[in-house]
Amino acid sequence: MKDMARVKSSKARKILNSIREQFDESLSEVIDELYPDKKTPVTIATMKDKTEMLVREGTPIFFKPRDGPWVPTLKFLYKYPGILTKVRVDKGAIRFVLRGAAVACGGLKTPSSELPEGLTVNQPVALYAEGKDLPLAVGIMVMTTEEIQAASKGFAIEQTHFLDDALWKADELE
Repeated sequence: MKDMARVKSSKARKILNSIREQFDESLSEVIDELYPDKKTPVTIATMKDKTEMLVREGTPIFFKPRDGPWVPTLKFLYKYPGILTKVRVDKGAIRFVLRGAAVACGGLKTPSSELPEGLTVNQPVALYAEGKDLPLAVGIMVMTTEEIQAASKGFAIEQTHFLDDALWKADELE
């Protein structure tokens, strides 16, 4: 980790408003619960690769890859399920997803996978595996639903965080 500091209230409001705008109303209530007033400290950790993390009481809850959208951590998703669109990959993709690989179009076009309509480029999604009830990763769409359905090959989702990676293991940041 490169740097971790409380941010000024104006920057904190900007970050929290950005997250509220990116997600629907249900998440707005969660953010209001986590940061109820202007006096609640907002801590941002900046990593070596320019990834920013929103930290609440020592626990990362959102992160923003360089020039990307804000994405909830898996542990945050476990507490507040349903805030990200669910994409289900087939069983064959599980071992690759758990190694941090990008999700190929083929893994989203099998009968056992689920690919919702209307996904857009740069949209964060929760990755679920066939037969599992909890997400195993989060990623960002690099293709739209229509492009994935039309593609014969290529990568559809860039993974940003998966079970047992460094962010998963970062329980308490100091």
